[in-house]
Amino acid sequence: LWENYWASSLLISSLFEILVQEKLGYNLTKDGASTSRPIVYMLAGCKNEAPGSAGIIEGSCGGPRVNHFSFESWQGYESYLADAFKIFGAKSPRLLGDLGYK
Repeated sequence: LWENYWASSLLISSLFEILVQEKLGYNLTKDGASTSRPIVYMLAGCKNEAPGSAGIIEGSCGGPRVNHFSFESWQGYESYLADAFKIFGAKSPRLLGDLGYK
C-alpha cells in the first residue's frame, strides 16, 4: 500500500489496511511520501530511494510491483498519466474512480 502522508489519505489507508488484514487475511506492507507525484511510478513497479522517499531510482521501473493500491491522489494526475500509460503499458496504474469532487 502506497500512502500519502496527509490526514485524509492516512485515514482511508488505515481503513483499507484493517479490512485487507482482518477480513480478507492478507499481509500488507506500507510505504509512502508527502506528495502524490510518485504514486504512478510506485504502482507501476518502480523503486524509491528509501522508505518514505518520493525520489524514484532511475532505471528501476518495470519490475515486480511491491505497491498495489494507493488512495487520495490530489495532484493533477492528468498532466502525467498519459505519459505513464505510454511508458509502462500494461503495468500502468488504473484510476478506479473518484469521490465526485472535481
